[in-house]
This record gives sequence, C-alpha cells and structure tokens, in this order.
Amino acid sequence: MIPLTHEEVLECALEQQQKMDEHKYFKSIEAEHDVGKEFAYMDWIINYAKAWRDAWLQRREERLRHAAQQSQNN
Repeated sequence: MIPLTHEEVLECALEQQQKMDEHKYFKSIEAEHDVGKEFAYMDWIINYAKAWRDAWLQRREERLRHAAQQSQNN
C-alpha cells in the first residue's frame, strides 16, 4: 500500500467525522433525545469504523489505479 499523503489523512478524518456526526443524528432521532457525542461516536467506532475505513482505503486504491492507468494512456 502506498502511504497516505497529509491531504489524504485530513480528507479521511473529515469524512469520518461527518459519518460520526450523521450517526449521532440518527441515533438521537431513534432515541427521541440527544444521545450525546461520546455515546454516538463510541458506538460508531465500535460498530462501523473499521468497515468504513477499509472501504475508504479501497476507494483510494481504486482512484490511484485509475489515475495510473490514465497517465499510462497519455
């Protein structure tokens, strides 16, 4: 695997933060009260973070492969 650039680390962190915020929103709707960041974030980390990061890294690898193919075609 090619190491992540600084920009990619920031992109991943921001997207992950957005997913955790969305999770908090939906958990709060489900509970009919604000469940709080700590609960929602821990729940997301325990239940979804690994699969989300694996998928994010897979999409990154596909983008890199596609970019390499495009540069070879030019």
